[in-house]
Amino acid sequence: MPQGGNIIKTAGVIAEYNPFHNGHAYHLKKTKALTGSGNVIVVMSGNFVQRGEPAIYDKYVRTRCALLNGADLVIELPVFFACAAAGYFASAAVDILNKTGITDTLSFGAEDADISKLSQYAHILCENSAAFNQTVKENLAEGVSYPKAVANAFKAFGLDAAFAGKPNNILAIEYLRALNESNSQITPFAIPRKGAGYHNANIETKYPSATAIRAQILSRETENIKNAVPKNCYEIYFAQSAAHKLDKMSQLLQYKIKTLSAQKISEIANITEGMEKRAVKSAAKNFLIGDIISDVKTKRYTFTKIQRAILHIILNIAQKDLEYYSKRGCRYIRVLGFRKDSAVLPQLIKKSTVPVITNVKNAEKVLNAEDFAVFEKEITASDIYYLTNGLPRPKNYEYHAPMVII
Repeated sequence: MPQGGNIIKTAGVIAEYNPFHNGHAYHLKKTKALTGSGNVIVVMSGNFVQRGEPAIYDKYVRTRCALLNGADLVIELPVFFACAAAGYFASAAVDILNKTGITDTLSFGAEDADISKLSQYAHILCENSAAFNQTVKENLAEGVSYPKAVANAFKAFGLDAAFAGKPNNILAIEYLRALNESNSQITPFAIPRKGAGYHNANIETKYPSATAIRAQILSRETENIKNAVPKNCYEIYFAQSAAHKLDKMSQLLQYKIKTLSAQKISEIANITEGMEKRAVKSAAKNFLIGDIISDVKTKRYTFTKIQRAILHIILNIAQKDLEYYSKRGCRYIRVLGFRKDSAVLPQLIKKSTVPVITNVKNAEKVLNAEDFAVFEKEITASDIYYLTNGLPRPKNYEYHAPMVII
């Protein structure tokens, strides 16, 4: 968009903001300052996140917080990909940014913000994928956990396994792989991750992890996060009537397990090698999802893998559908919110290579049957989110919820 004779650069950010905190605000501020971007588009998980659990606050709360603290427009990452493993998650999000037609830079945080080094790992995934995957499979066959199997595979190619094992580095490598495989014109830009480590539970720092913040919120110690999040976010969080967590979905999981056949459960995404039998057996003696996960967990099945599998059972996401839609790519862009003082939305509508949905009621008119099926999954997933969190909402609530406009 011309302004003073110049084109305003746009950076893309892929995030969950679960919840939005000081570290996220820092990243958005640095993204604009270091990339020279006047606009930031965020591709954000909706009501369910990559670890396989409901977001602590819904997509509209988290969108508002992002827009108040540096984002100019927030796009929803469809639930098929938002709660999937890193490869699916990264590929879908990068696909969306490619299709905006206006994203110049992809900015992401990493424990080691060295694009050159991160690219070495991404290159292995792109150029030696068959050999890499075979090494992973051989490790898995020996009873090694998936993260360890991946680390061993990188080590077999002469790379530092510990470097690739850091949570934000893992996603950074997947973003670079996705940019490479899609022949993207978007330039990657890494910013050193600020503050406590991903799993660090210490709340007594300026930049605590989202894990630490969620723990305080779920313990109803909201006052403890006051210095960990922007003031405007704290006021929003404090006003929420309920924070969501996976155990609140336990009754629905029990219903699903007791009404689906073992064959149907085995077809669910992330269910592998007899995990469905262990899950069914465990659900017969444990009610809460957390207890089921602890019971099913083995050295080979990580906590996150089981958690994702359970969420996929609840949301009825089959492995074949996840793979099909991943290969098909994202065929629409759903805007959750935007800033009125930014020209990025008109630019997006003009340049996007796929339909841009700003009014949910128009989705069926602009999408074909297959693409609308992805959108309908989002509608159902959101209804499940509010139902299991005990929040009264009408059926098909997405048709009633307005876009967030700041």
